[in-house]
Amino acid sequence: MATDYFVMETCVRNWLRYIHESDVRIAYLETRIPEIRSRLIGLGYDPSAQGGSGSQDGKIPDGLATLEELVAEWNHEVSERQREIELAKELCQSANVEQHIVWLRFVERKKWEEIASLIGYSKRQTQRKAEQGVESLFPYVPNSIRKISFPNAAAL
Repeated sequence: MATDYFVMETCVRNWLRYIHESDVRIAYLETRIPEIRSRLIGLGYDPSAQGGSGSQDGKIPDGLATLEELVAEWNHEVSERQREIELAKELCQSANVEQHIVWLRFVERKKWEEIASLIGYSKRQTQRKAEQGVESLFPYVPNSIRKISFPNAAAL
């Protein structure tokens, strides 16, 4: 049974936005962790010392707890999502015109005219290519995203 285009488009849009948000979250954590480490070192924390260092009104223990939470979250995000993020980016790179158009439209939220100008097609050709991109990306959408997109739909 063929899947309706609207269903495919909605699922692909939700999946690519999820991928993008996960990637942004990982990048955010990667910048926050060194910031907190440098603040702790500024407070007198020595990460190479065993057993920790003295407290400055609880700032170092609180900072260490925050740092540990961020590192754990980063590890979880990377282990859970990194391969999926890499796959989506690989599928949507500019060499794959149809999928790249979909990325530009759904993730970067560019207008059809902007996308057409970027890739050198007419607006209508760009839209048709996007439809092909949606159809080719749909098989990669995990069932969890499909269920979130259409919670009352029958299983495939």
